[in-house]
Order: sequence, then C-alpha cells, then structure tokens
Amino acid sequence: MALTTWALAAATFFAVGLTVGGLAGNALAQVVGLALVPLAVLRVHAVPPAALGLALPRGRALAGAALAGACTWYLALQVAVPIIELTGRHEAVRDASRAVTGDGAALPWVLIASALAPGLCEELLHRGVLLPALRARAGAVAALVTSTALFAVMHLEPARIAATALIGLVAGVLALATRSLWPAVPLHVVNNTAALLVGTGQLPALSRHLAAHPHAALALAVLGTLAGLALARPGPQRS
Repeated sequence: MALTTWALAAATFFAVGLTVGGLAGNALAQVVGLALVPLAVLRVHAVPPAALGLALPRGRALAGAALAGACTWYLALQVAVPIIELTGRHEAVRDASRAVTGDGAALPWVLIASALAPGLCEELLHRGVLLPALRARAGAVAALVTSTALFAVMHLEPARIAATALIGLVAGVLALATRSLWPAVPLHVVNNTAALLVGTGQLPALSRHLAAHPHAALALAVLGTLAGLALARPGPQRS
C-alpha cells in the first residue's frame, strides 16, 4: 500500500503543479498531492496516526535536525555543481531555480511555498508514510534506500536528484533514529531556507566567505551535519 500511495501522491503532485503553475501551483501541489492524498488513503485504510511517527521527540532532536539542515544545503550544492558541469544542463537548472524562487516573488511567499510547504508535505509522505511502512516490511536499510530514492526522483533534474538524495538520506537517518517524522521537518525547512536565502542574494557576506574559503566551508558543513545528527540521536534510556 505504501508504494501505491506514493505513486498516487506523486501523480497528483505533478498534475496539480502543471495545471496551476508558478509558486502557487507548487504550494498547492505540495499540500494536495503530498499531504492530503496520502492522509486520505491512510484514513480509508484505517491506518492509525501513530504509524506516521507523529510523536514529538526530545527538543535536542529538533535542534540537532535544524543544525544539520543549516549545513546540508552546502553539501547538496557541492554534489549538484559537478553534475551540472558534467551534463551541461545549466539553463535547465536555472529554469528550475526560477520556478522555486518565483522569479522575483516576495521573499516571505517564496519561503512559504518553497521551504515550509515542502518541508512539511514532502516529509509527511516520504518519512512519515513511506519510511515506516517499508521498514516494517523490508527492514531499516531497504526502507531508507527506497524512500530516499523516491524522494530524489521526484525532483526530475539530475543535479537536483543527486542533491535531494543527500538531504533525503540525512532526513531518513533522523527519522529512523528518533522514530519520529518531526526532526526531518526542521532539517528540510532550514536546508531549503538557507539555499533560498543564499541563492536569491539575501546573504551576500556569507556568499563571499563561502566563495573565498570553499574547503573550509565544506569541512564545516560536514562537521555541522555530523554534529546535528549526533545531537538528534536519542540518549540512553533511563531505568
């Protein structure tokens, strides 16, 4: 049922996005396709909400996820850039970026449509619906690989597929470690927010430092991601 639900959600997402278009279409596609459709399917099949991993974890898990999200966007960028150069799809990537940023739309609306909505809706489908269901049937590793791959291929463009695979992998590790959907949400939202702010020129000083010290930036991004994962990891159970 999980894979069928994903296929129905993905088909609805693309249908709504192509029909409406723009940032509004993207946000609506997220909510209708990736949130309402799977929730409706689960309701029809009487799947309890607890199966989605809706229990709130400890605060440190959310803080660690946010820290990891503040770093993964740079790692994802480093994964994407060589693929763009290899494939020569610079214009296609620019078109995808313009679609995400609304080509001049107001920043708060961009953040809602391209950071908050995906962070909630994409995680609900992939780390809330798909990952736990696959884990119960095929084990943690197979569930992590499959949910990450399906999350990535929804982004279509080769460079974005590779970049989002990295983000999805970290989100999946968090969800499995905490047995909760919620840490994956701040990871995703913060990751997208950082990428959007840098990509739209809102943080020029940071962009200059990253360009001037790429190796140090990469090292800090790796360490920050690992530190976030370590912070989010549940502590030992008290007797």
